[in-house]
Amino acid sequence: MGNLVSAIMVLNYPEIAERSTAIAQDARFARPLTGDATELNSALPEKFFGYERELRVWAGALTTAAERTDALAVASAYGELSAVCVRCHATYRTGR
Repeated sequence: MGNLVSAIMVLNYPEIAERSTAIAQDARFARPLTGDATELNSALPEKFFGYERELRVWAGALTTAAERTDALAVASAYGELSAVCVRCHATYRTGR
């Protein structure tokens, strides 16, 4: 995220697109397929998957904005992307 912010601050559109695409394509947590408690992801609440989905949506929007070289859309998409990160971290990193 630090490198993404740096790219955004100087409007380095190719790097913004590269980094936001990497976020959107990062390894995904799969929803559990069964009720089997041995599935690692069965410990993750549904809300987590909602945050993950939102993260991908806004990362994709950021990529699109960068590809269009639209500075205001980059700023807006990045704001939404970072808000999802903060909400998720506030929920799960503090043990709530």
